[in-house]
Amino acid sequence: MSGLFPRPAGPAFFLDTRPSQMNAEATEVGVDEVLLKVQSLGEEQHAVVSIKQMLDCGASRKWIERRTDDGFIVPDGPAVYRMAGVRHTFLSRAMAAVLSCKAPALVSHRSAAHLLGFERVAAPRSVDITVPRHRRPRGRAGITVHESLAFDLAEPTTVDGIPVTGVARTILDCAPAEEKPIRLLDDALRRRIITWDKLWQCYLGHNVVGRTVAPFRRILLERDGNTPPGGEFARRMAAMLTAAGLPMPVFEYRVVVDGHVYYLDLAWPNKMVAVECNDAGSHDTPKAFRRDPMKRNRCERAGWDYLEYTWMDVVDGPAEVVAQVADALERVQCGPAFLRNDRCA
Repeated sequence: MSGLFPRPAGPAFFLDTRPSQMNAEATEVGVDEVLLKVQSLGEEQHAVVSIKQMLDCGASRKWIERRTDDGFIVPDGPAVYRMAGVRHTFLSRAMAAVLSCKAPALVSHRSAAHLLGFERVAAPRSVDITVPRHRRPRGRAGITVHESLAFDLAEPTTVDGIPVTGVARTILDCAPAEEKPIRLLDDALRRRIITWDKLWQCYLGHNVVGRTVAPFRRILLERDGNTPPGGEFARRMAAMLTAAGLPMPVFEYRVVVDGHVYYLDLAWPNKMVAVECNDAGSHDTPKAFRRDPMKRNRCERAGWDYLEYTWMDVVDGPAEVVAQVADALERVQCGPAFLRNDRCA
């Protein structure tokens, strides 16, 4: 046998073809094909394979038992086997931890930080994994399981074929327990493996679902306390609202009220709801000071439910912002006839 995995000590591998041993795998060629498939898969997964994967390769339960007895594979947790003779590494432990879960699972927290290459993060003794809430696997030594209501916000990536939480989520997960979590943020920004848009979207999305995000918020504000430009602010606002389950708004929606043309940052025309994202650059000028109140007054008289927010409104109270917009969208508002739509008919 050639390849990554050494041949275990003992008799050579030959299928016993005596009549008492004949079964669905009772041809030497068939067994060799199964072994090659399992071996190839193991080379891609740090010498670790699950029972399900071996069955998908054409193995049978009996084949797995016999290969275990022959010393070719070694049990390595619930429903997971490791190729014999291969050194056990953190990568193989992490892959085994993920494969041992029936539920979707991601390597997370400091384990993910180590795999993602964050400086000063050594391989933890226990592999951290995150699974959806109420999908916790059976506990075993060497694995720390975290349940998450926001599993779908993890933005997973892969490192050497191992599924891990995304960079922003990993920093958020690590921040409460780290002595200096800002080092993780600085390292990610220096290596350009994350953007400010992704970081703020991560914060806003997790804050809305009730996740503890205060340590993450502190380091974001310490490094990026400035209000984003109008268009960027609107994109982040829309991302937060849609992550909370609200419909996608129309950007820069054009309206004509009393002969005046306005563009609404975010709008749901069929509900007559508008959200203005007031950034310092475009709304703190003398012209805006005179123009903005009349814009609001005219739009409200025309039937628009007109909501205005600053960046710090969103940072300090994203759940309240989402609740206010959701409440406005639940109310069907009909303005004058020229603005009415089919829903108002």
